[in-house]
Amino acid sequence: MAESRLHPQNVYDNATVIEVDGTSGNPPGPSYIYERKLEMHQQKDVEIQRQQSKMGKVQDAVTIKVRTYSSVIKNVVLLLLLGGYFAYFTCALIYSVDKSTALIVLTCLTVFGLVYSFISEYYGEKIYSKVLKPLGELFDTHWTWAQW
Repeated sequence: MAESRLHPQNVYDNATVIEVDGTSGNPPGPSYIYERKLEMHQQKDVEIQRQQSKMGKVQDAVTIKVRTYSSVIKNVVLLLLLGGYFAYFTCALIYSVDKSTALIVLTCLTVFGLVYSFISEYYGEKIYSKVLKPLGELFDTHWTWAQW
């Protein structure tokens, strides 16, 4: 009895008669069931492709916009972060200057680093060639009597 339940031919033993393609009588055979399942899977695949194509179009549009406006997005995010930090810094100073000395020192070091980076990037070679190189040569020539 257990074998008859598992055997594919006995699936329709207790089933009602189904009308297929205008003919009545025996239930549909395994090839019809396979074709029907295949058709259902193909319909699902088409549906999934439609959804993916819609999502793909949205993703492509977002990617194009982000690439087009990447510098603007970056600048806006940096300005928001900078504004938030200065709001925090101002609130810390209003609350207590004594308790925020570490914050003041770190902020001053950061500002100095940013100014130094900006100056060295845009004016570094001019400063080196017109100021530092002549000072180095001056020290080299007078180093014998300038040692202490």
